[in-house]
Amino acid sequence: MQITWKTYRALVEDLVSAIRSASYEPTCIVGVARGGLPVATSLAAQLKVANVQVVSVARTVDDRVYAAKERPVLRFRSFERLDEQRVLVAEDIVGTGETWRFVDALVRAAGAVSCECAALASTVHAAPAPRFAGRITDEWVVFPWESPPCETENASADSL
Repeated sequence: MQITWKTYRALVEDLVSAIRSASYEPTCIVGVARGGLPVATSLAAQLKVANVQVVSVARTVDDRVYAAKERPVLRFRSFERLDEQRVLVAEDIVGTGETWRFVDALVRAAGAVSCECAALASTVHAAPAPRFAGRITDEWVVFPWESPPCETENASADSL
């Protein structure tokens, strides 16, 4: 499944709508590097959340399609404490759910009072699944930052 920048914008709008409908009001957004960073930035702007943090977790062996997975290992985090924060973890995709589970535990151990996940996409096999998912699929997902935009989309600056 190819997600274009146009589709990306629509998915972010859907996530924002779902988050607001659920009355979840994050005070901090944690973007999971790499693919969760654009999602975190977009959600922070739309939800007007100033506190944006980053966590980097190693899990896949390389960037090949269906690359082997290892246990999650923390590479970097921009926070030590998240006391009294309502955290929204931003991901591009939740595959098995193992990275999301790892980050949830990390965030809660840092003192967050709540933690939810918003992902552009989630697989049908994710356990746990993110509370907020733009698409649920069993297809391989290609995000707009991973390849050139689809030929049907205008690649002008206006479409970015």
